[in-house]
Amino acid sequence: MELCANSGLDMFSYYGLAASAALSVLNYLLLGLSYNVDGFYMHSFEIWLACTVVFPGAGNLGYTLLEYRLGQRSIASSFLENITWVPFL
Repeated sequence: MELCANSGLDMFSYYGLAASAALSVLNYLLLGLSYNVDGFYMHSFEIWLACTVVFPGAGNLGYTLLEYRLGQRSIASSFLENITWVPFL
């Protein structure tokens, strides 16, 4: 009995693509037409900003202060090394 490479598990990726396309269009319409949404709806830009700017920035600052407070490095060298790794995140 030969196993087929396409065992049907990739069908779920098609559902994910279809759902993301439909939800993206819905998001575009809600924000583009300025429809009043409830207070629990967050705009996509706010989520993106939090994920790409706030969390890595606070993490780098916290790790810099941790290395400085533990006495492992100076604050300048620790900050410089953390900043050099930002493009690889």
